[in-house]
Amino acid sequence: MDYRILVTDTQRSGKQEMMKLSVWQENGFAIAGKSSDVKSTVQAASGLDYDVILCIHRPGDTEAVGLLTALKKKALTIPVLILSIQEDAECMRECFLLGCVDFMTEPLTEHDIHTALVRVSRQLSEQYKNREYAIALRKSLGQLQENGVQEGVIEKLQDFYQHSGNDTVTTETASEYFGFNKDYFCRYFKMRTGMTFSEFHKGVQMEYAKLLLQTGHFKVQDVSELLGFSTADYFTRAFKKRVGKTPSEFKKS
Repeated sequence: MDYRILVTDTQRSGKQEMMKLSVWQENGFAIAGKSSDVKSTVQAASGLDYDVILCIHRPGDTEAVGLLTALKKKALTIPVLILSIQEDAECMRECFLLGCVDFMTEPLTEHDIHTALVRVSRQLSEQYKNREYAIALRKSLGQLQENGVQEGVIEKLQDFYQHSGNDTVTTETASEYFGFNKDYFCRYFKMRTGMTFSEFHKGVQMEYAKLLLQTGHFKVQDVSELLGFSTADYFTRAFKKRVGKTPSEFKKS
């Protein structure tokens, strides 16, 4: 699945030839929509129809800075690329301060576009990973709540996962965070949740894997490595045991 680009340009007919260059699709992006003003662009960015904004900046036109300012006020984190039709150092400085991913200036080469899209891809990948992980954890903790697990246990678990960040989550690190030795923690967790911590964490991992696969932006190998599996085959077996389908079958369903 391509990342979807919303192009905002006060001149609706501008830059048609550039938008047709193969470099966009070769890097996994597709021009999916167009807008001619800040208000409509922000409205579109508030939904889930677009992954990135490409703003055509024309010196004398405040659209680029105005757009980034408006997005910031709305707390929208959609990545923004700026393409200026000529040098505009002051605008470039303001745009970077406001968080644009890249500020490109004409004349532009396909290599310039490729380099910018690589940066955007990395940012989008991190955003997807963080978002889907938070959703997976929230869903897993919600299931514990539905099963009557004490709120204090759920809150402590949530704190532990947030504290762990990208670090490897294990029974050992969890027991340390709870302030117990491993054996006592295992008994404590099983008694209060009806499952082992390992079983709970596998559930979080598989929910996370499902969400990543559903985005269409992660290969099975990518998800396997992200979750810390030694091989993609091992991940596939674990996923099928839990979900009933292989990751590839799940992506197609």
